Amino acid sequence: MASISSHFGDKNIINRNMKTLTTSESKELYTKLYQQIHEAKKPKKGDMVTWNKKGGREFAVVALDKGNIAWIADDDGEEYEASITDLNIVKEEHLTEADFYRLPGNVIGNELYSLNREMDTFYRRMADGNDFDMDVFNAFIREMQKIKKEAKRFKSAQEVPVKYQYKS
Repeated sequence: MASISSHFGDKNIINRNMKTLTTSESKELYTKLYQQIHEAKKPKKGDMVTWNKKGGREFAVVALDKGNIAWIADDDGEEYEASITDLNIVKEEHLTEADFYRLPGNVIGNELYSLNREMDTFYRRMADGNDFDMDVFNAFIREMQKIKKEAKRFKSAQEVPVKYQYKS
């Protein structure tokens, strides 16, 4: 980690609430921000990653330990143990034109359908002038994240199994 002095010197800095921070408070703030950024770069369960030791192939993160190890699975379901430092998170914007994602039909018919109904009810309550409920809204986000983890990436329509072909 870079020295706090190289970023802030020995001066006090001002945070966005216009409170002057001492040098020790500045160092503490910098350390917290550094840790948060470092944590954000680590893969999480459900993320798609490439593994440097397997030629850049994509894997899904199945589990993580509290240390530096991740268990990842390839498209065939074969699992591997890998160091987190050897993994790179695949960003969705790195999709090629032929790549796409699909949800399994059971997720569309159950979880996504239920979420849609609950969000429609929430919308109508907001439109009627009711108070915004942050807990309900956060529950929607958690449910969407669970649904997102069920999505699978495909490169062509021919490789989509029946489980991911949904017609209402």
